[in-house]
Amino acid sequence: MKTRLFFLLFSVALGMNLYAQKAPTLPNIAVIPFAGDENVTPQQLNFLSGKFAGELIATNAFRVLDRGKMEFILKEQGFQQTGACNSSECQVQMGQLLGVDNIVAGNLVRFGRKYAFRADYIDVGSGQVLFTAEVSESGELEDVYELLCQGAAKNLAKKFRSTQVRATPKPVAPVVTAPAEPEPAPEPTPVIPAEAEIQDPAQEVPADALPTIPSKPISFKRKVALALWGGSLLGAGGGYYFDGQGVKYLTDFNAAKSAGNRTDLRDAAGNVDDSKTYRSASLGLSVGTALIGLVLWFLPEGK
Repeated sequence: MKTRLFFLLFSVALGMNLYAQKAPTLPNIAVIPFAGDENVTPQQLNFLSGKFAGELIATNAFRVLDRGKMEFILKEQGFQQTGACNSSECQVQMGQLLGVDNIVAGNLVRFGRKYAFRADYIDVGSGQVLFTAEVSESGELEDVYELLCQGAAKNLAKKFRSTQVRATPKPVAPVVTAPAEPEPAPEPTPVIPAEAEIQDPAQEVPADALPTIPSKPISFKRKVALALWGGSLLGAGGGYYFDGQGVKYLTDFNAAKSAGNRTDLRDAAGNVDDSKTYRSASLGLSVGTALIGLVLWFLPEGK
């Protein structure tokens, strides 16, 4: 019994470790304040940077640092910067203080009736621009700002995923060799029974004498495994639900921040943190119950 229990716990731990290794690792990024020309006010640029961060989260390609936490960290580190951080030195210094892998810097300008927006994806370690997303829309800013943020975020996520695909080595197909043809088995020597053992072919065997194969009901252990798999599906659904709630609360957070409402800002920040916690707990429960159910299903029956 102790050996089986140890095997069960070891299998669960191994499965959780494999899941953590196979789960995609999202890069930690921060969206720094945008730059713009004289046609855009600092308040509008601040709102657009928050809107763009929310659109990046919706792509599920990045782990974006919360704007409130970013401002708190910079304030605690004594970082003094007014307006946009345009120079490469300033951007790298800000990224290092925030402890992120990459930063996204944006620039919004107007050409006639068209707004052009560029987002640069920058490596904090080297200060190099890894790739750029550019979009443009015709019209007034209040009519096109959502299209600009959504288009640039999707373009940036698409370019990031394409670089990940190119960086992943293709698996080498194993060489399959044809098995050697087996030698033909020798024909069995017929056994002639004694005269006393020879039965009359016309003699029928009664139906009661035929062996019966008893039907084996499903064991309690496997019933528990099926129930655990059902709970795993519920956990996965819960994770998807709380992920959507987190995006909604983040939008409320940015709106409250732009409005300057401290009460709504504090409530929205708490909702964002809670949704992240619930999402992680639901997905962890889903994986754990699925693995335990798998082990129970194949665990040998006790004598």
